[in-house]
Formats: sequence, C-alpha cells, structure tokens
Amino acid sequence: MKGYEIPGGMMPRGEPSAKRIAVNELKPLAGLRVRFVGEHVDPYRVKEGTVDLPAWETSYIKFGAPSFSPSKNEYFSFSDSLDAEPEELAGRIRDLPAVCLIMTHDDMELGLAVTDAALENYEWSIAEAFTRLGMLPPATQLRLPSSWDFPRGRKRRKYLIAAFREGINREIRDYGQRFSRTLQILDEKESLL
Repeated sequence: MKGYEIPGGMMPRGEPSAKRIAVNELKPLAGLRVRFVGEHVDPYRVKEGTVDLPAWETSYIKFGAPSFSPSKNEYFSFSDSLDAEPEELAGRIRDLPAVCLIMTHDDMELGLAVTDAALENYEWSIAEAFTRLGMLPPATQLRLPSSWDFPRGRKRRKYLIAAFREGINREIRDYGQRFSRTLQILDEKESLL
C-alpha cells in the first residue's frame, strides 16, 4: 500500500515525511488519562453497586474511521487550542488502528482513545498519534513498553523516541519551575511568622 502525506504529520506505513513537525516544535498540550464516566467516583462504591454509572460507550462523539471505536472507559485528553477541526485531526491518525479521536458529550473535551485494548504495547500508537497532531506525548501518563505495537521504520522509531524524551525533559523543567514557585511562596509565608 502506498503511503499518503498527512499535513504536518508522518507518512503512514513508512518513514516520517519531510514535512513532519520537528520534535522541538511539538506543543506540550497533552493532558491526563481520564475516564469517560466515573472519573471522580469512589471505585469501591461502584464495585459495591451503591453508585450507578451511565454507560461510557454513549458518552462521546467519535471522529474518523467508523470501524475504530474506544475499547475501554478511558481516553487521553488534550487542549483544544490546536488550529484544526476534529475531522482534520482524525485524518492525521486514520491509519493507526489502535487509536481514534473523540470528543466527550458533557464538556466537549477532545481526546485520543485506544481502539484495541487487547493489542499489546498500544502506548506507542498513542505517542505517535500525539506527535501527528503536533503535540508531545503525555510523558507522565504513558508507560512505554520495550517492544513496539507494530513494525515501524528506523527513522520513525527514532523520531518517536526523541519526542517522548522531549516530553519527559519538558515535564522535568516544568516540575522544577512549579516547585521553585511553591518554595518561594512557602518562604514568603514563613517570613510572616
């Protein structure tokens, strides 16, 4: 199958296109891994049956290929500040069988969901989908396995590793800045004692 070019993305089933987004230009817009329903509900109450949750399968709108739907009650959120419509974003990841683009009904939040939870090592496809959308992978939310979910060329593997490494480095810098500010506030408060 001949690859097609994804604007600002990568060549599916091949190597990254010349127009892929450079790792240092990927935006840190990825959010958290969250549930469609029951995110803020005590899991013990759900297990006991004292809380009735709505069906998570009806809590989202899916974009892209009709055959790909979320396979579990979770998705990876991201900022909606990307300058593209959901249909365009879904087109950039349409050849990744383990990922689909969704929008939640309640708060209209965009996210990426796993379409085949039985697929081993799908985390690499999530990471690749984020890069195709112009974002760093959510380094604090993914546990990357040591083997790939499906074969990728050397250049694409190298690109994904670099993107994930940059995501980790930015998290380290951001945490340092946040903790530095917190320490500064504590010092200010302590000086008032």
